[in-house]
Amino acid sequence: MAQLGATLVIEIAGIAILARLLSPADFGVFAAVSAVYMFGQFLGQFGSHPLIIRAPTLSREIIAEINALVGTASVSIAILLMLLAAGLKQIFPSPEVANGLLWLAVTVPLASFGGIGHAMLERDFRFETLFYIRLTASITFVVVAGSGAVAGLGPSALCLGLGASVVVHAVAVLSASRWRVLVRPRFHQLAHFKAARLIFGGTACEHLGYALQPLLIGHAFGPAAVGLYSRAADILRQANRLVNDTILPVLMPHAVEIEKRDQGFRELVAETLSHITVLSWSGGAVLFAVAAPVTSLLLGGQWGEIVPLFQILSAFLIVMPVTNVCRVFLLARKRDAIFFKQALAVLIAITAALVVAGAFDIYMAARLVVLVYGFQALVSLIAACSVAGVSFKTVMGVFATSALVAALAFVAATLSLQWVSGDAAQFVLGAFASAIIWMICIISLRHPTWMRLREFLWDSRR
Repeated sequence: MAQLGATLVIEIAGIAILARLLSPADFGVFAAVSAVYMFGQFLGQFGSHPLIIRAPTLSREIIAEINALVGTASVSIAILLMLLAAGLKQIFPSPEVANGLLWLAVTVPLASFGGIGHAMLERDFRFETLFYIRLTASITFVVVAGSGAVAGLGPSALCLGLGASVVVHAVAVLSASRWRVLVRPRFHQLAHFKAARLIFGGTACEHLGYALQPLLIGHAFGPAAVGLYSRAADILRQANRLVNDTILPVLMPHAVEIEKRDQGFRELVAETLSHITVLSWSGGAVLFAVAAPVTSLLLGGQWGEIVPLFQILSAFLIVMPVTNVCRVFLLARKRDAIFFKQALAVLIAITAALVVAGAFDIYMAARLVVLVYGFQALVSLIAACSVAGVSFKTVMGVFATSALVAALAFVAATLSLQWVSGDAAQFVLGAFASAIIWMICIISLRHPTWMRLREFLWDSRR
């Protein structure tokens, strides 16, 4: 947790520093470039991450297949991104998009193999090592991007920072995992990759949906609107990581192991939903209440229009954690087809929603995106509970409790804003008051999260 906290502090400090050196339009250009780049990086990994996590053993044959396909796919994607860079000018109204994508495309092969190393460390439960690597990469991004911004490079500074951090991360995870890159690549019959093709297809649909959002928003409303949207989403993503980065990396290997033993899976689903909702729903409600002081503190005065957008997107903290944990349980039960169909439907819905929103404004676009992801969370929840055998009554009980705790935390944060003035004081008092109410609620309700926290504290004292 200490490493995660340090990483979040560095990344939030980077958001605050860079927001004062660059304009919303600069961040809009970077959001478009990085979205396309991350999609290319995912394609370069060719679905190797879930294969590594779920494989009972990593034989030399599997390693040879991974090296062959990732090497071929990543180099091909790098070349394709270079060719497509100029064409992005027709979609996104900024000439700097092409230059940023050209620079980042060079790093795709190394980044793709870095994803393999990352998966290996997750498979071996070496999360402390991953946190240190993430911390180093975050520092690299802030230093390089900040230096470039001071030098007047504009959005190119952010692209340079991302490229440098990707290289540092890839080199570090490959060294730590000791992945045998030099094993002779062989394609064999590709049986292992064929078995994971639906996971790859579903995850590709998800990444494509993320990549299309800044491009379609930028095409309709301009780079500044994308900058506002991406900054709001990025701040909320940092808050979401407090939940996701402490639960999801451990949850996937653990769920796979429990599925192999064929016992305790239903209890794991119910308890995880309790943990994830009582944390994320309360966080989303509080951030909605303190949106104005939070954005003013982090971003400064030139980002005033972001407050209503931040409040709309705070619903992501309600729907996305549910979707993420339900995806883990579906994949652990090998319901790959359900996952693929959901992801494909969401991709189509997101594209249609953003095309329709082009006739309105950026706020309508955000509302429609949240609505689509909310529907995905509902469908994922029904599917996961169905395959795990969790009853509707159990789920409703979990959600009612989490909603009650979130509502009380929201009231505490809202009332505290009336007692003090100043962004810093409002944020500190709002967060403190909601945290106190949250603790009182989970203790009085004897919530599973409190029981786990008490066990952790007791073990630490011993």
